[in-house]
Amino acid sequence: MLISLPTIAVFAATAPTAAAPPTSCPQYEAALQTYAPPGGWDVAQMSAIMARESNCDPTARSAHDSGLLQINDVNLAWLTSKMGTVDHTTLSDPTTNIQAAALLCTYWQARGKSCYQPWNLIPTSSPATPSPTTPAPAPVPIAGRCTQYEALLQANAPVGGWDVQKMSTIMWRTSRCNAAKRTSGLTGLFIISDSHAKVLTTQLGTKVDRTTLTDPTMNVRAAAALCSCTRATTPRPPSWRSGRSRRSRAMT
Repeated sequence: MLISLPTIAVFAATAPTAAAPPTSCPQYEAALQTYAPPGGWDVAQMSAIMARESNCDPTARSAHDSGLLQINDVNLAWLTSKMGTVDHTTLSDPTTNIQAAALLCTYWQARGKSCYQPWNLIPTSSPATPSPTTPAPAPVPIAGRCTQYEALLQANAPVGGWDVQKMSTIMWRTSRCNAAKRTSGLTGLFIISDSHAKVLTTQLGTKVDRTTLTDPTMNVRAAAALCSCTRATTPRPPSWRSGRSRRSRAMT
């Protein structure tokens, strides 16, 4: 007589599916907005870069890079000179890491490069991040212009554009290329009037006052905002003129 044995189902163990790497870091996008550099950056793009670089892990550390945006060790001395101690430990703090990234962004923007140059994956002959021992060559001086700021003028031109050489000439005429220039109610490279501070703060999304306007990038961005605002109400560009009693028209 045949005896039927019970059938036992055997299931192969299935390995757990690995989670897909993040494509953005929304938990840090508010900080990216808050600590954006004066020249600004695309928060969504920086969030994507952050995800690619560190998987949104503030403690991420590779051979020579640290934190959310994987700040390279070559920058540590330069960054320390700008914002106090910056090392592998401090760069694990999200705020410090983002502030360091903003400084690198501003460095490259001032040299006519993209804000995102430090995270460019395409190999180039130049270092991926600035080295304090290898500064970029200075532009050739030209009488009556601020050639050292022309890359900045190009990088931060208003939407409608402007004549970089003409703006460089205006900058020389108004401040002699002195970013720290202050006179009665006027500040910086384009001697921006105090009367614009409140509206500029709203337009640029960051504090604009006599202190921040001594930053070349902030001053140029403020000038670009004035240019755009004036174009919206009159075909003539804003009037930057030297002199204690002559100021650019107030924004309304």
